[in-house]
Amino acid sequence: MPRSIRRWDIKQYIMVWIGAILCAFLLLCGGLLHTTSKLHAQTRQVFFDSQSLRTSHRFELALLAASRDDSLWRLTHKPAYQQARRQEFQEADQLLAELKQEADSATETALAATIEQEYQAFRTLSLTSASRVLPETQPIQQSLLDAIHRHRIHNAQQMDATIHASHQLDRWVDIWSTAVMLVASIVLILGGLELWSRIFKPTLQLSRAATEFGGGNLHARAPVLCNDEMGALAQTFNTMAEAICNREKERLEFVATVAHDLKNPLVIIGGGAYLLKRKDLAPTERDEWLDNITQYVGHMEAMISDLTDAVQAETGQLDLHYEDLDFTALVGKVVQGQSIAAPTHLLRFTGEQACILRGDRKRLERVVMNLISNAVKYSPAGRKVIICVEARHTQAVLTVEDEGVGIAPEDLPRLFMPFARLDRTRKMAKGTGLGLSSVKKIIEAHGGSIHISSQLEVGTTVEVHLPLSSTPDLRRQATQNGHLSAPPSLTASLRS
Repeated sequence: MPRSIRRWDIKQYIMVWIGAILCAFLLLCGGLLHTTSKLHAQTRQVFFDSQSLRTSHRFELALLAASRDDSLWRLTHKPAYQQARRQEFQEADQLLAELKQEADSATETALAATIEQEYQAFRTLSLTSASRVLPETQPIQQSLLDAIHRHRIHNAQQMDATIHASHQLDRWVDIWSTAVMLVASIVLILGGLELWSRIFKPTLQLSRAATEFGGGNLHARAPVLCNDEMGALAQTFNTMAEAICNREKERLEFVATVAHDLKNPLVIIGGGAYLLKRKDLAPTERDEWLDNITQYVGHMEAMISDLTDAVQAETGQLDLHYEDLDFTALVGKVVQGQSIAAPTHLLRFTGEQACILRGDRKRLERVVMNLISNAVKYSPAGRKVIICVEARHTQAVLTVEDEGVGIAPEDLPRLFMPFARLDRTRKMAKGTGLGLSSVKKIIEAHGGSIHISSQLEVGTTVEVHLPLSSTPDLRRQATQNGHLSAPPSLTASLRS
């Protein structure tokens, strides 16, 4: 039986499982994208800081070279040193411009402005003074070098901070990636185990049960492990297996019933044949036994015909021999014969109109005989069985109504199943259980329908609907004989 705890169905579970895996994947991708972006920005910052350090070093070297050439020019007054000093200051101007462009923070911009201010003072003083000795440039030069040093320290600290942040980000990425992959692995493992218990395990058990059932073990059943789709599938298989098992049981009972029904006439026929071999048998007794043999041979032929019709109807190979016939007269003839065969019941027949239709006379006689026989078999002695034939619009309607034991509502769907016999009526009368199944197939083969309504301890009503013939000559002939043509419709209320 299904577990009492209600769980997600398989569709919901798979959607949640896939959603969790996708979330883990998206988190991992998002973390990697964010980390890549941060690392790219930090790499750019380190690159700019290193460029700024390089520029400050070159700027400092250019200043020292200009100061050296300035001192040599003042001592020697050689034009070559003056020209070299001018070139060094030009290079320093370019490097200062680069230094200002590479500033990426307010502090670095302020330091670059200080350097520019000190540099302009130093440059102006160096280029405008022509004295031989220039001691006043030393403090300005030292102040400029201090400003460059502070700028370089700031860039170095900024680069160290960026590298430290990069290392922290690397550690965070390692932890984040490991955690996400661990969670994803747990989700995959738990999801796989759940899928095994929810899908693969029930599927294997269902396959094993189906294999055993196909091998002949009709009691093999699949365990219902959970109240989900696989549980519903296993329950459906069990219901199917139970139905097949019941059908097989009914089939075996049918075979036993047929064997019993055929054995009794054969015993009588065999006994009669044995007696007929005696020469001292009186002519009257001989004729009586011959009549008995003929009668039981007729019973066996009728039984075999019923079985043949049942098999042909179930296999869809029912061969009908159509002819134009008066259904009212056909039913009346059958009722007359059944009245003689069932003297314990009161059979009342009503049929005022000729109902002309095309059909197989023998099969329709067998249908009517089966319905009346059922009404008699499952009704107490002395009760009435009312048979009525009438035309309704385009259909001939046969109604068979009895005052029998009735049928429970839950048993009505089983009436037309082959070999099926109801537990309440099983001991009341013997039979193969093929009667109503064959009746329904014969009626449907004629384009008709059958319906049964019943109340317990009140009785059963069977209605059969058959299409009336549309041949004008036949309808005109029926009218001339004093009958009114009715539309083809035959509804029979049936009893098993």
